[in-house]
Amino acid sequence: DFAPVALRVEDYFAMLLHLPHHGMRFLVMAYIVRTLLVGLALVIVLLLPSFATVLGIMGSACAFTISVAFPCWCYSVLFWDHLSWVERIFNKVVSIGGLICAILGTYAAVMQHAGVSNS
Repeated sequence: DFAPVALRVEDYFAMLLHLPHHGMRFLVMAYIVRTLLVGLALVIVLLLPSFATVLGIMGSACAFTISVAFPCWCYSVLFWDHLSWVERIFNKVVSIGGLICAILGTYAAVMQHAGVSNS
């Protein structure tokens, strides 16, 4: 369901273009936004027909970021003044390591998809 995404994008463009949320110009802009979102979904489906590939790419991109890098980064930001230098370095190293793992995992998933689609 694209409704929440479409509504947010429509609100953004209405604010950007100074359009009221009623009237013909807003309606035309809303139709264009929804058409482009459906077109984007179609392009994604055509480029990545395998749901397993999508899960692999999204999982590798998000898993380390959400479970490793982001918590260490938030902890460091929130408690920076209360952390020792060892804890600060540890949190930075773990955050950077999590981001590197996310990038490498995403790269591996994309390369695996490229290898499968070329076969």
